[in-house]
Amino acid sequence: MARCINCNNKLKPGSEFCGKCGTANKQIIKSTPGFSCPGCGGNVPEGSINCTNCGRPVPQTVPSMQTQSIACPSCGAFNYPDTFYCMSCGRPMPTAAEIQKQQINTARPVSKSKRSLIYSGVAVVLIIALIVGLWKPGYIWQWIDNDKIIGAEKDNGKNNKGTNGSETSPESNEDISVLSEEWMADYLSSDPGTNPAPMPVSGTKAFKVTPADGITISAPENALDKDREFTAEKINEDKIMDITEKYVNADWFVLGGYKIDGGIGSDERMPELINVDMDLSKLGIDEVFWEFTYALRIGDDGSVSFLPSNVNGSVLSCQTRQNSIICAVIIGLAAGTTVMHLIERGHEGLDKLYGDKGINFHHIVYKGNYASYDVYWPETLLSAEMKQYYEEITPIMKKYNLNPDGSLNSAALDATRKFKSGYEMKGYLDDKLKALYSDPEYAEIARKMKDVDFSKKNHWPAEVVQTANALEIADKYLFGFRSFNTPGYDVDVVVLDKWPEGHGKESLGISMNLYTYYPFIHINAGHEKMPRSATEQGTVETSSLILTVTHELFHVVESTKVTFDSDEYTMFWEALAVSLEKEAFDYFSSEAGGKVINSDHTTTLTDRYYFENLYARSLLNPFLWSNNKDNKEYLRIHGYQASHWIDFLRDRYYSDKLNDFIPDILTRFSRTPGGEEIFNSVLRQQTANVSISESSSAQPYSKDFIAFCKKYYNDIYSRMQFTSPKIEDIKLNADNPMAEIKMSWQPLSVRMQDFKIDSKGVDEKPVEYKLAVKGKLPWANYYISRNFVDGSNTTTIYPNQEIVVLPASTSGSITLMEIQAQTEEISRDADEKDATYQVYLLRQPEEPTIEIDEDYLVITPPDWSIPDPKDILSGYDIIITGPGGAEYRHKEEVSLYPVEIPLKDIKPKDKSKISEEGADEYTAYIVERIDLADGTTVYGPDGKVAKLGDELRFEDVIGQWDMAQTVSNFKTPYLDELISQMEDVEGSEDLIDQYRKSFEGVEGTHNGTMTITKTGEDTAEIGFYTENSQFGGTVYYRGTWDDGVLHLTPTEGILGGGFDLYFKKNKGVVTCQGESTFADQTASYSYTISATKKN
Repeated sequence: MARCINCNNKLKPGSEFCGKCGTANKQIIKSTPGFSCPGCGGNVPEGSINCTNCGRPVPQTVPSMQTQSIACPSCGAFNYPDTFYCMSCGRPMPTAAEIQKQQINTARPVSKSKRSLIYSGVAVVLIIALIVGLWKPGYIWQWIDNDKIIGAEKDNGKNNKGTNGSETSPESNEDISVLSEEWMADYLSSDPGTNPAPMPVSGTKAFKVTPADGITISAPENALDKDREFTAEKINEDKIMDITEKYVNADWFVLGGYKIDGGIGSDERMPELINVDMDLSKLGIDEVFWEFTYALRIGDDGSVSFLPSNVNGSVLSCQTRQNSIICAVIIGLAAGTTVMHLIERGHEGLDKLYGDKGINFHHIVYKGNYASYDVYWPETLLSAEMKQYYEEITPIMKKYNLNPDGSLNSAALDATRKFKSGYEMKGYLDDKLKALYSDPEYAEIARKMKDVDFSKKNHWPAEVVQTANALEIADKYLFGFRSFNTPGYDVDVVVLDKWPEGHGKESLGISMNLYTYYPFIHINAGHEKMPRSATEQGTVETSSLILTVTHELFHVVESTKVTFDSDEYTMFWEALAVSLEKEAFDYFSSEAGGKVINSDHTTTLTDRYYFENLYARSLLNPFLWSNNKDNKEYLRIHGYQASHWIDFLRDRYYSDKLNDFIPDILTRFSRTPGGEEIFNSVLRQQTANVSISESSSAQPYSKDFIAFCKKYYNDIYSRMQFTSPKIEDIKLNADNPMAEIKMSWQPLSVRMQDFKIDSKGVDEKPVEYKLAVKGKLPWANYYISRNFVDGSNTTTIYPNQEIVVLPASTSGSITLMEIQAQTEEISRDADEKDATYQVYLLRQPEEPTIEIDEDYLVITPPDWSIPDPKDILSGYDIIITGPGGAEYRHKEEVSLYPVEIPLKDIKPKDKSKISEEGADEYTAYIVERIDLADGTTVYGPDGKVAKLGDELRFEDVIGQWDMAQTVSNFKTPYLDELISQMEDVEGSEDLIDQYRKSFEGVEGTHNGTMTITKTGEDTAEIGFYTENSQFGGTVYYRGTWDDGVLHLTPTEGILGGGFDLYFKKNKGVVTCQGESTFADQTASYSYTISATKKN
């Protein structure tokens, strides 16, 4: 709700004046046909409650108010009962007691004789009031009630400051281009000089060795960090049973395997995958198990993961990147794996949701076209068909003394408790398991459950089917179409019907990498965007799931590129993943991608327009940030925004092979030593490849960053409101014309700042101004720029420029975009990491004073536009135009002393054009000057033009004036009615005659004298008297001087509206004019005044 600018009272809807103190509400105007909205200036149709353009409520005369409100005695507008001043005209409203008294008096019967007395008294009082006020300007009427004079102290809202006094809205920066489209098009289409650095390679040779009987290890060239010797040792029965006991909750059982050592640490990884082929027959594994066997890796740290594997005859083939035990295992079919096994493997959040209930998870190995996945889902999602299979398996396992109610390892341990040695235990279990898998009924169930197509169609829940479908699509895209390396292990994908709180309730899926465990993916089966039908296609839900799985699976790919995947990589991972997600969206929605996603489903893409995270923070280099460098969520969002930078570089340097950019970046990243600048270093090396030792001025990478910031100017500017802490506007005006800006060294960053400029004149219209920027930056050899955006124009200032004056403007808003495109961290003293510069508002100078003193033109300059002119100004120029078009320019230093210029120096261009009347016609204005160190000069805006003899000052209006007043349309309906009622009253004839004679000659022109007396720097008192008036010299108005206009306000005790006197000066003669109207229940009229100042 709007508030009064004087007393802070809440204003009622539609109030033109405050109902408490009577101050005009400059924020609104009356709601009349064809009026303008007070908010946006748009036209509002008659009868509208809200502006049809901006929606702002508009003032109304509400019919419903009439039954419960009070009519103003002056203008008739309806007001709320608690209103002290009329919301329409600003005049005093009667109090409740006064209204009640009037109502009582109206209802009380009066005798004829008493009526005669009342009417006579009223008539006399009114006539006296008329006579007293007749010659007062505006014909000020006084409301007399029980001898109490109620005076209106407020004007009637009629002034020349505009309809509502509201400020012009600052120009919007929407749809603005920092540089011209032609410049950007030319820059982006030019040859970027693509010159990737040679891809780092280890130089190792391809090899193939057989370190032990039954196992072969091989790898292509450059797969290792250096040439290594591999050893392999077969694990014995005791080790197998130790593993069984250690992983008692697992749904797999080790049949045999090898301990492989490539001479690397337990926490190290080889650059690429090595191939491992194990002959199952050499491990003593019976042929009955071969088709059901999978490869499992057990790390030195205890981590467990299935490896992508396949069986060809007796050979089980897989890949790995680490020292490890690689086992041949079989997977149980009964109760599945317990939730504890997943928790032990690092699956966060499951213990609270499933642990205390002892929930088991069904597990299948899902082989994509390229990679392999371990898919889990809780038994709470099991279908009726799957439960039926479990019921069929239970009696079969019991037949072979294996407990079906727990994991396969727990069943194995239960069955061998009577044995002492691992050899005995393993031998017993081999026999039991061989018998189990030789059972035709069990083998048939095992084959069906391993058959993915059959399982999908018959007993997987819809959420798992859709997840598997999404995995298949993502698998083909990432490892087939885009040729990324597969992870080298089965990726855990867990479909959950309960979502851990730490995963984020809005997430459809997440990936996690917990240092000591392989990354895994969790899918939120309860999310609103999870498809509910196994056959659903082409919906927003299926699009969301496909993109989520692709995005998260790519994070798994990224994690294989580092030895330790820590939080410091978060932003880079997200930048690449979000960029790739958009590439995948375009592919999936194309014919080539099978149109598995609808191209209209853009809302399924990750929201990445968080450009506020680029403000004052180095792009992709949190080591240089002053805060939030350890906030993983902040790092993630910064990465979302940085994905635009990935797109920009890809489009610029890989325009003919877009799909190769991110794979090449990842490959280079995996082969580049780490460091604080690794992300930008890798991007730089993959694009223009200028050494980091070169200064940024020599780096295309810095130029690219500038172009990037300017290309995305609109997006960056639109997010300025979301910065934390919020960036407050800098306000520049006459009282505060200078702002000091602090700039801190922050490579690859951008900062935005709005300047709100108040340069309006007395008529509330914008006046031209200029901004001057002063201050070199101590970083002259770097790509650092200060860009001032004004509409479609941009002025760019570089570090070595001492003073730059921006082009003239009338805009209410100018935006500063600081771009730091340097890549280096400064290695100087701490105090050189910060710099300051100043922005000055150079307003239009006022008119100078012009006089002729004998043979000289004397010009006195006005005040400077800034308080301390010597901070930036060198002086000012006087531009003079003389008779016949003579032109003369005179330079002065910083001084306000009068300047004498010989008239002979102001020579006319054509003497024949000099008229006799124009012999002394001179005009002059000043312009503030800044002399630059290189000898050039820049100027502020041109000043107001003054004319000799016609410069009007406040002092010129002080004194006595010959005045003429003209009254028209004078009406007194209320008094006329009273007089008509008095005609039947005895003894009223003389009063009636006196009344009629009093108003004879009211209309017409009346001459008199006006006196203006100065009371302050820009205030005065105004008195009037006319011929034969006894009230001469009485102060009836107080005025405020405002550039040629005297705004008049009635003094206390005078009823009537304020009005304006407009003054002119022509050849030394000062004149003024003004007009006003008045209307209340007593009388109405129009009134004009014209006056000429006496010499």
